[in-house]
Formats: sequence, C-alpha cells, structure tokens
Amino acid sequence: MGRRQLLGAADLPPLTRCARGSAKAADRWTARAGDWWDGFYADRSREVPFFAAEPDENLAGYLERGLVTPGRALDVGCGPGRNAVFLARHGFQVDAVDVSATAIE
Repeated sequence: MGRRQLLGAADLPPLTRCARGSAKAADRWTARAGDWWDGFYADRSREVPFFAAEPDENLAGYLERGLVTPGRALDVGCGPGRNAVFLARHGFQVDAVDVSATAIE
C-alpha cells in the first residue's frame, strides 16, 4: 500500500465562485444539475479549462512535488476525464463519475 498524505488547506489552491447571485447558474447544484452540465459540455469549442486535454496544473504540480502518491482516487465531477486519465497513467486506481453523460462522451 502506498504512502497516504493528507493535504491541509494551505496546500490547496483558493476556491473561486462563478456567477454569484445567478439563479440560472445555481441549477448546476440542484436536482437539475445533469441538464445544466449537459448544456455546458454540449459546446466544447469554447476556451474552457475543463475542455483541455491536459490535467489540472495544480494536480500535476502536486504529483511532481511528491505531495500526492499513487493509490486509490475518486474523481467526482470528472467531466471528460482529463484528471482521471492523468492519475491512472501515474499508477493510481481511479474511479471517475459525473452527473453529465455529455461530459463523459
């Protein structure tokens, strides 16, 4: 079994909030979330970081610095799976899920 490392809040990037106060944007956190995210992923021609073929730069940096070591990973809200694929290629056993079938396609 690999070494387990817990990251503290100081090790993680700051969270950002998008579309504050927007009722329509709030749908992505409700029972209609799958529909909202299906619409979001329907047009991948936009320049959105989630659509890049590369993993999240913070995740890649954590692995490069040895802050995260191979083991089991759960990628919740995996979108098209860029981080799940990256982790699997680096020796992780990954389960990835998303509420949007369009994101995974």
